[in-house]
Amino acid sequence: MVHFVITGFGDFAGVHDNPTEYIAKNIEDFLHSRKSDEVKIYSCTPLKVSADAVRQWLVHKADDVHSDLSDTAEVIWVHFGVDVNATHFKVEARAKNEATFRVEDQGGWQPDHVPIDAQQPLNTYLCTDLPVSTIAVAAEHQEGEQVAISEDAGLFVCNYTFYKSLQQSQRNSKQKWHSLFVHVPPFEVLGPEQQLSMAAAVLDSIAAAVSPVRGLPVVLGQEAASPVGAGPGLGRKMLSCLSCCHT
Repeated sequence: MVHFVITGFGDFAGVHDNPTEYIAKNIEDFLHSRKSDEVKIYSCTPLKVSADAVRQWLVHKADDVHSDLSDTAEVIWVHFGVDVNATHFKVEARAKNEATFRVEDQGGWQPDHVPIDAQQPLNTYLCTDLPVSTIAVAAEHQEGEQVAISEDAGLFVCNYTFYKSLQQSQRNSKQKWHSLFVHVPPFEVLGPEQQLSMAAAVLDSIAAAVSPVRGLPVVLGQEAASPVGAGPGLGRKMLSCLSCCHT
């Protein structure tokens, strides 16, 4: 059984109706209405758009997961965030070790070229070990809506969340934890029910990719053979790629 820890975000500067808050508050009921038994929701939480709040929440939620689930449980941390310029869902392949906020977050922090992990250079990335190509293709096929793959999660709280979550999953790799970030478009592009349906398709595709029972013929980390800059699926590893630096 695959257990999902799902997050979205509330309102923040320039975004007064965040679709990912709607997803986080309604996806469990939506899946229940479909009578889906493939996706087991452990928790759904809309987070404050604050790096410090995210960091603290990740630590506390990890403690909860350790207490409530067995060490053999497959736990997928899926974080949804809005990209106001997006026209479709985007599955993020990696997070950059940099916090550069164009505005203050809701905790009043506005870093400029600050490493998220002070032990690593700015121009390094953490990459998900989930097969992003397979997930995107399957979700797109299920819903008939475009699902793209991205290697640029930005430099704001979305990227910060993904990076910290990837770090946490790496530390718990023996417990089979994995992390993914998905950017969604605003409500003007996809309405509430479409947002839920697309989010459910992404979760279905993740569950299929990691479950040998349903399973697509995918080995986690298999896509890591793709060279940097050649596409998605970079695998879980630290990358130092100055030529691919996103700013």
